[in-house]
Amino acid sequence: MSQPRTLNAAVAAITRQALGRRRSQLASVLSDWPMIAGPELAAKAVPQRLRSGRSDAGAELTLRVDPADALELQHESPRLMDRLNAHFGFRAIARITLVQGRIRRPPAALPPRALTAEEEGDVAALLRPVDRPALRQRLDALSRAVLGRRRWSE
Repeated sequence: MSQPRTLNAAVAAITRQALGRRRSQLASVLSDWPMIAGPELAAKAVPQRLRSGRSDAGAELTLRVDPADALELQHESPRLMDRLNAHFGFRAIARITLVQGRIRRPPAALPPRALTAEEEGDVAALLRPVDRPALRQRLDALSRAVLGRRRWSE
């Protein structure tokens, strides 16, 4: 019978196989992509793969782009490569390759629902003891946001 393994050990082994040696660099690019590329470019392209070159000259980053934005991203590639290398602090990326395809975007959040009269009364009662108007206003907004996220059936 095999010994139990921690989830951390299992995930590390899986990611090592899936991402290869450059896994930490790819993870860094994925997590910081909107900051590196800027909001406009980040909405048009998604990092897909980071492949190391044959030498230490730098890696190749593959980006998935919407076909309508491919030409613009091709022109922005040198500037984007400079931003990526500045992010790493050395010449980590030597080439950017674009692959055209659909980009999956997260669904837009639904607007909060209107509060019922009972909920309005509960919020007002909770906030009555708060003396500071600015704090009361912020707590009111927070309460409405939290209660507005609940579903009608609850």
